[in-house]
Parts: sequence; structure tokens; C-alpha cells
Amino acid sequence: MKEMTIAFEAPYYRFVGHENMGKIECYNHFLNWMKGEFDLYLQENYEGLKIYFPNGWFTINKDVGDKKPIQVEIEIKTKSLKDGKKIESHIKSVLERFVKYARTTGHLDDSSTYTLLKCGE
Repeated sequence: MKEMTIAFEAPYYRFVGHENMGKIECYNHFLNWMKGEFDLYLQENYEGLKIYFPNGWFTINKDVGDKKPIQVEIEIKTKSLKDGKKIESHIKSVLERFVKYARTTGHLDDSSTYTLLKCGE
């Protein structure tokens, strides 16, 4: 994932990043990985994924529309910049493991770093 933009919107720090997921199957598979990684945290699964952590939450949603590849927005809101950076790092770590898995199973197009084009085929 490219660097997330960070802004302060009182009383929260807001981190926003975007990722291409290719097909809906990749998006759903990535959400499943995130649910498992943060299974001890309170979660909401309505129109994407929202996970609460101490001092904030993060959401993973696909952009609305029929765009190909599917564009995913990851947003973190937290009262602590330190906590936000820690969660950002954790999310990036999970994404990197997911990409490594997708490469080993042949679902990742090697021409781009994190864009999952063939997931679900």
C-alpha cells in the first residue's frame, strides 16, 4: 500500500489509504484475513468492515461503482497518533502477507506490487 495520508480533524487523527484489489473475490478474501487478524476486537461487518481498537477504529470499504479493478479505501480514526501509526503498520503487515499468499497461489499479477488482478480465478 502506498503511504497513507494523515490529517488531524479534532478530536481524531485520520489516516487514509487506497489499494487495488482486482476482483470482488480478492476484496472478500482480504476482509476475511483482516477479520481473523483482529478477531479479539469488536467488529461490524455491514457494507465493508469496521474494527474498533482502544482510542479509535478503522474501516475497510470498497469504492462504490463498477470500476475495475476494485478500489479499496482503508481509513483509520484515532485519538492518538502513536496508536494510529501502530495500527497502520499492522494493517500493512497483513496486506503484505496477503500479497505474498496471493503470489504463491498464482492470483497476483507480478507486474504490479500490490494490485491483485487475478484473485478468485
